[in-house]
Amino acid sequence: MLKDKDSVLIIIEPSKDLKVKNVKKLINNFKTFWFYKGLLLWAKAREGKHLNNGIFKEFKNINVEQKYYLNNMVCTTYIKKI
Repeated sequence: MLKDKDSVLIIIEPSKDLKVKNVKKLINNFKTFWFYKGLLLWAKAREGKHLNNGIFKEFKNINVEQKYYLNNMVCTTYIKKI
């Protein structure tokens, strides 16, 4: 997928912490409910189905950098050919 060294593949997936109960902790009023509604729906759909980051260890000649957001519930993986 990464034909050129300047190419970057970005994967945005839930982490193991994206659970309905964790999203509900962020919702403390009606305004924050609307802000986190999409995250709550995502948690309901993907709870327990997070990406196993160990799969990236099998690949050679790539650099993998992961960053976590929203209280570690969402993982962004940046993959670049080296």
